[in-house]
Amino acid sequence: SVVAGNERVLKARLADARFFHEADRKKRLEEFVPALAGVVWQAGAGSMFDKAKRMQALAAWLAAKLGVRNPAILTAALQAKADLVTAMVGEFPTLQGTVGGLYAAASGESEDTARAIAEHYRPTGPKDEVPGTLEGCVVALADKIDHLAGHLVLEHAPSGTADPYALRRAGLGIIRILAEHGWRLPLRQAFVRAAERHEAGKDEKVQSRVGAQAVGFLRGRMEIIFAEQGFQPDEIVAALVAFDDVTLAGARLRALAVLKGRPGFRETVLALSRVTNILPKGFEATPVDPDALDAAERTLHELHLPLSRDAEALAAAGGFEALYDRLAALRPAIDAFFAAVMVNDPDAAVRQRRLSLLAEIAKTIRLLADIKALALG
Repeated sequence: SVVAGNERVLKARLADARFFHEADRKKRLEEFVPALAGVVWQAGAGSMFDKAKRMQALAAWLAAKLGVRNPAILTAALQAKADLVTAMVGEFPTLQGTVGGLYAAASGESEDTARAIAEHYRPTGPKDEVPGTLEGCVVALADKIDHLAGHLVLEHAPSGTADPYALRRAGLGIIRILAEHGWRLPLRQAFVRAAERHEAGKDEKVQSRVGAQAVGFLRGRMEIIFAEQGFQPDEIVAALVAFDDVTLAGARLRALAVLKGRPGFRETVLALSRVTNILPKGFEATPVDPDALDAAERTLHELHLPLSRDAEALAAAGGFEALYDRLAALRPAIDAFFAAVMVNDPDAAVRQRRLSLLAEIAKTIRLLADIKALALG
C-alpha cells in the first residue's frame, strides 16, 4: 500500500539520519570549522572558513555598537556555518542551522551559543520571525551584512526581478532585526566595515561604493515596507532624508504622520519651504558673521542660533516633534525676514550672506525631514 511504502522510505531516511548523526558526534562542532576552508563561499571570493572569520570579527563590532555584550556571540559567529560540513547537513541541507545548534549544545557550548547558531538564518522570509535571542540577532546581522556587502563588492546587485544571490531577503532581514529591537546602527559604517574584510574590498574606493550602494539598497527596501504599513508616499520620502539608520527613519516617519494632523502644519511647512526652495542647487555657504547682519537678518539668526545648537542632538534622540515645535516657532521670523529683505540682492556679498544664513536654517530643517517632499494639498 501507499502507507506501507511511505513507512519504508521514512524508516530508511531515519536510519540514514541516525548513521550520519552518530558519525558527526565523534567530533565537537568547533572541530568542523577548519573544514569550511574546503567549501567555496563564492567563486573567486574565498571560502566559508573566510566567511566564518569575517562573521566573527563583524559580530564583535556589532555587539559593541548595539550594546549586546556576551562572549557567546563570538563563539556562535565562528561556528555558525560549521554544520555545512557535517554528514547530516550534507544529506539533509534544509537542516542547516538547526543541526549546528543541536551539535553545539551536545558539544557543551552554552545555551546562548547554541540558540544563536540555530537561529542565525532567520528571518528566512517575510513571514518568518527574527531570531528570538539578542545573541542570535547579532550573529544573524553579521551573516546578512557580510552577505550583502560581499556581493556588492563583487558587483552582484539585483537587477529587475532577478535576485540570484538572495540580497533582497538579506536586506529585509537586516531591516526587520534592527527595527524590531529599536537598534541604532550607522549603516554606511557597518557596510564599509564589512566590505573591508573581503579580499576584493580592501580598496577604499570599493568600500565607499559598497557603503553607498548598501544604504541605497536598504532605503529602497524601507520604502516598500513603509508603503505596506500604510504610510503616504510623501511622508515616506520626507522621512528617508539622509537615510543611514533604520530605527531613526521609522521614528521620523511616525512623527511626520502625527505632525501632518497638527493645526498650522501646512503654514509652517510652507514657511520652512521658502527657506529651502530659494537656495540654489550646489550653493556653498560661508560662515555667518553676526556683526555684518542687518536688523532682519540678525533677528532670524539670533532666534535660530539656540535651535542650531540643539537640533542634531534632538534629531539623533528621535525628538522630531520637539524639533518641529521649535522650527514652527521660527515661522513669524521667517515670514518677517522674507518681507523685509530681497534675498537675491544684486550685491554679491549681501546675497551670499543672506543665502548662507538661510542655508544654516535649511540644515536644521533637513534634520526634521526632506520638507520639499511633503504634499500639502
